[in-house]
Amino acid sequence: LVGKGRLQTVGVEQRGPHEPSEDWIYHWYVWYQEYVNSSIRQGNSRDRRRLETREALLAAADEVFCEQGYAGASLDVIASRAGFTKGALYAHFTGKGDLFLAVDGRRRDTVLDALHEIGRDRPARRAERLGAWLADAVREQRNWLLAATEFAVATARDPQLAARRREPTAASLAALGQVTGSVDLGEAVLALVDGLVLRCVVDPDFDPAP
Repeated sequence: LVGKGRLQTVGVEQRGPHEPSEDWIYHWYVWYQEYVNSSIRQGNSRDRRRLETREALLAAADEVFCEQGYAGASLDVIASRAGFTKGALYAHFTGKGDLFLAVDGRRRDTVLDALHEIGRDRPARRAERLGAWLADAVREQRNWLLAATEFAVATARDPQLAARRREPTAASLAALGQVTGSVDLGEAVLALVDGLVLRCVVDPDFDPAP
């Protein structure tokens, strides 16, 4: 239809010269979605590599601390054994104390899992199982317990590291309380464990068999 000097098309929307077409908007949306999905995939990949690097450093640190003790362990050796640079290690941990606590935390998780599993057994069997488990743990983990004792002494005058070292004690007491049926008994068992550890550290021939 023509009216008043201007062309009018019936049933067709008129767009100005700068208005985007529906096709353009659709293609832009497809591109944007692919960009977002690609960024998410890249982020997930980076997170996965970061986690793998951290796990490799923790595994290497566990080995080196057990072999050389806390004082003798070198961050250069740990990083090299894990296949990374010392800079990569510092990207995950602030120093040797922080790294040791991370390894210790991973080991404590295993300990807590074992204690919770014993705690789910029949009360009549818990004491026997706990005694056998403690004896095996002290016997088989002597090198780690020696390194842990060194760490405790070395960090006793460092308020921050000492406080972080004591933090897991509450979880250990709760687990032992579940096994023994009493928090007081749990504290007694924990004191017994400390004594066994010290005895094992100073006497390599000591056998903590129940």
